[in-house]
Amino acid sequence: GTRYRRCTHDGEIETVVTDPDGGPDIVITMPGQIWGDWEPVRLSNTVSVTVAPSGGTGDYICTGANDNLVIQQALNAATENGTKAATVVLMPGEYSISDGFTIPSSVTLSGYGAQLIVADVFGVSASLISVGNGVRIIGLTIIGEPYENGTNNIPYQSAITKITGKGNDLVIEDCQITCHDDGISLSSTSNLRVSHCKFFNSGDNIKLNNVANAKLESNSMESENYCIYTTGGECFCTGNDGTSYEYSTVYSFGTGTFHPATTTNFNDFNTGGIVIRP
Repeated sequence: GTRYRRCTHDGEIETVVTDPDGGPDIVITMPGQIWGDWEPVRLSNTVSVTVAPSGGTGDYICTGANDNLVIQQALNAATENGTKAATVVLMPGEYSISDGFTIPSSVTLSGYGAQLIVADVFGVSASLISVGNGVRIIGLTIIGEPYENGTNNIPYQSAITKITGKGNDLVIEDCQITCHDDGISLSSTSNLRVSHCKFFNSGDNIKLNNVANAKLESNSMESENYCIYTTGGECFCTGNDGTSYEYSTVYSFGTGTFHPATTTNFNDFNTGGIVIRP
């Protein structure tokens, strides 16, 4: 039959197999607290890989230093031999990130309970995570240094950007992102959904340049610059709340379309409102 599953924020998994002949569903369940949505499980041409922090148990085990290298190995392995719809699960714990890593196309990075700790001395990458097409990032916590608490050896890096020419059909949900520059920075992509995330960034929480069909839903934002900064494209906001300590919570300009009808829970310390310029 068709197999479905849903996950808790603690990483527990509940699976249901539906009998195509109308018989009773077979429920394979584990205890959990907060369940996500049901989603079909692709049973063919899939792979799941686990990564554990230092001292943990998994397919790949980090050392507590330069853990981004081990995470990258797992991501690469998950997509070997043309595998699609791969999932890499970061087990709960802390991971030391000294340089950026790339999530290949069609890969889900799941990290409920996992914390990516940005090292004081970071490498040359302009971002922590670069993404291909059809990527999902769920449940991940990124802990970098905001500018006011940072040191001179921490560069301006965004948390999530795209691989050149890619970054379409990106989903980011249930994540917490703190970093020295922008939380999410994308340009010339389509079909973005960011939902139920928390941001605190020295730069913009979400910066979009010519992104078509961007949906920002139920996010909580704090920024030294703008919570949402858009130019071009089309952006839909629903149920977000945010605080800007220096500028406007929302700054939108250019030829695109911004839909702020439900963007009512924003607090601008200085400018006092949403700025939308044609």
